[in-house]
Amino acid sequence: MEAALASQSVQEIIVNGEAHQFSEQLADLGHVFRCAWSLLAETLWNWRGATAGPGRTGLAAQMACFGGGRACRVSDASEGDQLSDLRAAFDMLDKAWAAFEKEYICELIFVEELARQPVRKATAEMKRLVLDGTGAPECLDRAMLAVARLNAVANPRGKGRGDLHGQVLRSALEWQSQKDEVQRCADLVQGRPEGAQAMVEIVAANVTGAFAKLQEYLVEVEHHMEHLDPSLANNPGLSQRLLEMEEQWDIGDRYLLEHDSFASLLGLASKLEAFRSESTAFAAMSEDQGWAKQCLNNWLLVIFLLK
Repeated sequence: MEAALASQSVQEIIVNGEAHQFSEQLADLGHVFRCAWSLLAETLWNWRGATAGPGRTGLAAQMACFGGGRACRVSDASEGDQLSDLRAAFDMLDKAWAAFEKEYICELIFVEELARQPVRKATAEMKRLVLDGTGAPECLDRAMLAVARLNAVANPRGKGRGDLHGQVLRSALEWQSQKDEVQRCADLVQGRPEGAQAMVEIVAANVTGAFAKLQEYLVEVEHHMEHLDPSLANNPGLSQRLLEMEEQWDIGDRYLLEHDSFASLLGLASKLEAFRSESTAFAAMSEDQGWAKQCLNNWLLVIFLLK
C-alpha cells in the first residue's frame, strides 16, 4: 500500500548501486489506486453519523490525511445510498489494489533477477572453467572478468575492486606447476631454492585457494539462488569469500607479477632460510608446516601493508 501511495514520487529502485526504473504502467496503476483510496476516504467521511464536530478522528480522518483526501460535508443521502456508495468504493479499491500489487510484484521479481545476474554470470563462467578442464588462458580470463564485476557490487568490506584480472591466477597456476622457475629465480638472489620455492608456493596457493573457495560457493549457491539476497552485499558468505580473494589477489598481483617485489620476496625467503640453518630452535619450529605457513602468511601481509 505504501508503494502504491508513493508511486507518484518514487519511480525507481536502487539495487547493487544501479537504478531500476518502474514502468509507466505501474505509475498509472498507482494513480488509479490513489484515486480509489481517496474515494473510499471521502465516502467514509461523508457517512451519516460516522464523525462529528471539528475534532474528527477515526478511520475516515486517517485515510483522508494519509491518502490526500479532502474534508467534505456530511452527506444528505439516505443510509441505503451511502451503503451502496461504500460498497462501490471498497470494490474499486480492491480491484485497484490487486492490479497494482500484481504489477508491482512482477516488476520487483524482474529487478531481483537483474540484480542476481552478476552471480549467475560468475557461476556460469566457473562451471565452464570446470568443464573445459584445460585451464585455457581465455577461460581463466573470462571467469575472472565475471568475478571482478561481482566483486565490485558484493564486497562491502573490501575495496570492491572491479579490475581483478586473470593474469594473477594464471601466474599462480604456472608457479605451482613449474617449480624449476622458482629455483632459477632463487639463484638470482643467491638464496636456497627450497626456501624460495616454499615462499612462492604459499603466495600461489593462497591465490588459487581463495579462487577455489569462491568457485565452490558459487556452484553450491546456484541450487538455492532464490534464497540469495538481491542486494548482493547483504550475503555474508559471498562477501567473505570475495574479501579473501581480493586480499590474496592484491598480494599475488604484487609478488607474482612485479619483478622488483618478486625479487624482494625471494630475498626474504633467502634470509629466512639462512636463519633457519643457523638457529636450531627456529628450524625445529619451522618443521611444523602449519606454523610455518601461518608465519609466512603473516610476514607477507605485513610486508604488503608496508609497501
